[in-house]
Amino acid sequence: MQCHQTNPKTQQPSNLESSADHEPLKPSAKPPAVMDYAAVDPVKFWQRVNKKSPEECWEWQGTINGDGYGVLKFRKAPHTAHRISLFLSGRNTSPEKPMVLHSCHNRRCVNPNHLRPGCSQENEDDKVKASRQCRGSAIAHSKLSEAQVSEIRALLTRKLSKQSIANRFCVARQTISKISRGLTWKHHTL
Repeated sequence: MQCHQTNPKTQQPSNLESSADHEPLKPSAKPPAVMDYAAVDPVKFWQRVNKKSPEECWEWQGTINGDGYGVLKFRKAPHTAHRISLFLSGRNTSPEKPMVLHSCHNRRCVNPNHLRPGCSQENEDDKVKASRQCRGSAIAHSKLSEAQVSEIRALLTRKLSKQSIANRFCVARQTISKISRGLTWKHHTL
């Protein structure tokens, strides 16, 4: 997309253009959804993998990042090993499915039989299906515990106002309303 914008007050080029030659400045490069890993040496890559049977996880034996994924330095930048593995198996991501998903839910696994291209929604659905999604008080910013939510539901049955319940638990009235309507804390029942 070309950005040829001018400031309407001054009719001067905006900061999206170079004022000297009026050529548009290129935005910072975003990594492509489809990466070409053809220059990766497959022999060196697979030497860092503990290969087992095709059904088992093949765990990456090299560097592991803070999120638990295997990483390999390629073109002076770290790239996830499972993404490279998918490419080396003859498959790749696409703009529609830019992520690499694990059917085994093992972040260190690079077995191409356990990997597939996917989108963010598929990744979220997998997380919920595998019960890897934090819920309730396990969420770091949660202000309520399961016991408090049980108490709130009991108070709601006594027809106390949502605002008085919210004041009692130091939360917003909307929080009580969402619990009341079943929009939050769905997993927790009395």
